[in-house]
Amino acid sequence: MSDVSTSAHTEIAVRSHPRSVSLIRRGKGVGGLGGFALAASASALHGAVLFDLVLRGLAAGAIGYLLGWAAAVYTARHLLKAEVQAAAERALERHRRWQAGAADR
Repeated sequence: MSDVSTSAHTEIAVRSHPRSVSLIRRGKGVGGLGGFALAASASALHGAVLFDLVLRGLAAGAIGYLLGWAAAVYTARHLLKAEVQAAAERALERHRRWQAGAADR
């Protein structure tokens, strides 16, 4: 079996992966809008004045945005790791089949 050079190290960033970028963007949007809607509707149901309703909605929207971002980055990292692992396993399997085919000749 051939040795793999450890000097040829390639890093894969979450921000450079197209599906991860869209996942994070969607997570931030859903978190921000969800936080705003939840806080604003709860404030409205409890009779808050418009100023308090909007202020609470904006604060909860900012917190929801951060929570959505954190959850999306966490998810994207795990999905990216799984994709890299699956690609490595496919490459290893192809290499094993190639070696088995070369040994049969």
